[in-house]
Amino acid sequence: MKFFYLFLSFILHLIIANGAEWCYDVQNKNGQCKARLNPAHATIEISGGGLSGKYTFSQIHFHWGTVDNPGSEHTLNGERYAFELHIVHSKLIERSEPSGGSTESGGLAVLGFFLKEGNSNKNYQNIIDGLKKVVDTDTNTTISKVKLQDLIPEKESLKLFYRYEGSLTTPDCAETVTWTVFPEVIELSKDQMKDFYALKYGDKNPMVENFRPLQKLNGRKIFTSGVETILPLSRYLLISLFVFYLTSLS
Repeated sequence: MKFFYLFLSFILHLIIANGAEWCYDVQNKNGQCKARLNPAHATIEISGGGLSGKYTFSQIHFHWGTVDNPGSEHTLNGERYAFELHIVHSKLIERSEPSGGSTESGGLAVLGFFLKEGNSNKNYQNIIDGLKKVVDTDTNTTISKVKLQDLIPEKESLKLFYRYEGSLTTPDCAETVTWTVFPEVIELSKDQMKDFYALKYGDKNPMVENFRPLQKLNGRKIFTSGVETILPLSRYLLISLFVFYLTSLS
């Protein structure tokens, strides 16, 4: 039986951004609701945890299903969650040129988090309030006083994660993403989720089921941070993660 371990803890020291509150532009466009840093604000970066270099924050967005059908893009132990949050980062590679240094894109690093119905989450309320202003497509608004680290689980919970090399989940589905998926689940209330379901596509239909179906593994290896163990046994990706404990193996 073959296992793949990273034996690493993910380092999010730069995503913390010194506890700063940031302004974000929230946009309803092309079947997604995204939030980007207002250009006037400083850069947020992540590193460590087996990533090859530093990655700069690009945007956050969500995927969801319907009130009755969950819409996360990964499954954990066969369970699909109501929502999935993606925090997208771009890698910048320094290049030496006669005229001075320059940068170019070196792929993406996406952090994935599951969300389920539960208690109201005050840390998401500014985002929820922003959604009410971008119900129709091609609309945008600015929200403030949002701390990115408040949207994700406590730092201690981030020691366990799963890692694989994969693709974007929206066209053109380019194979340029280092995925890091965290099993610690975030809660939103039913009322908070309703504001996501209220968003509309350009044809005025509800923006629901904006997630990609599970895909085949196609030989990819799934890694664990080493805090717990995972077998690369699933045939399907985006990703059906079957978690096994060494103590349960004979």
